[in-house]
Amino acid sequence: MSNPWTAKQKSFLRLILPAGLIFLLACGTLPQTTGTPSTSTCELANMTASATWQGLGEKLEGSLVITNYTKNTCPFKGIPQIRILDPGGKALDVQQIAPPETPTPKEIELSPDQSMQTSFQWMNWCSEDPQRAASLEITLPDVSGQLLVSITDPNGQPLLLTPLCNQKNDPSTLLVFPFQPH
Repeated sequence: MSNPWTAKQKSFLRLILPAGLIFLLACGTLPQTTGTPSTSTCELANMTASATWQGLGEKLEGSLVITNYTKNTCPFKGIPQIRILDPGGKALDVQQIAPPETPTPKEIELSPDQSMQTSFQWMNWCSEDPQRAASLEITLPDVSGQLLVSITDPNGQPLLLTPLCNQKNDPSTLLVFPFQPH
């Protein structure tokens, strides 16, 4: 069976086909707008965060700030889920607890370029200390995605602190408070 394509036709297809594919891919990925902002733009991947902590007695007190770098106002409500990760990305054995007698968190409307802040306290670390600085994995109620945040001092240097071991038989805990406007 003979090939029905001439050399000119094959050469033309080699030139046009890649350009056509690029055009189709570009058209296929254009956003569909309906006049109202999509909540998917409020994903954590579109935010930035910074975290620090300091030793205060037997515990570490920390602060987490998340800034909205989308073009939309993003609603947030609730207490973030924070996991402390070792340098290899494995979660440390720390139980997150809610503050006692916490009122229902209010929704925060985070406008573009605005920030919100939460504080937390890590207590009773009786396991081996990480050899390098830990990081935080942040998830928020009703918001898709996660943020991975390095814990640094005011100069941007990694912090190697862990809380004291107070009760060997008690779990290590992380007390996390609701977000507040920053």
